[in-house]
Amino acid sequence: MSSACLPRHPAVAYLFLVRPHHAPDMSATIYIALLDEGTDVWRPVSAERVRDEIYRVTGTPPDDTETWQFTTGDTVRCREQSFASGERRLVAYERVTDKAA
Repeated sequence: MSSACLPRHPAVAYLFLVRPHHAPDMSATIYIALLDEGTDVWRPVSAERVRDEIYRVTGTPPDDTETWQFTTGDTVRCREQSFASGERRLVAYERVTDKAA
């Protein structure tokens, strides 16, 4: 790295060289409803936060036996929902078009 790129103050230069600059972690686990199960079943799925309540599904189904309400690559709107266990989890409830995302 050229010295022309470094800040002039030694403490700032130290932070610049030693402390990595990371984007905020945008990964999350969201819950997607499984279809054709006969009862409410939710699959925890990896997703990437786009903004606010909008996420892009990045996880893939574990096998061919599950039918997800939304699929890998879909952009979805999520909200918190209470489950029977009392836990509140982020669930996908609406597909978002590219224009809205």
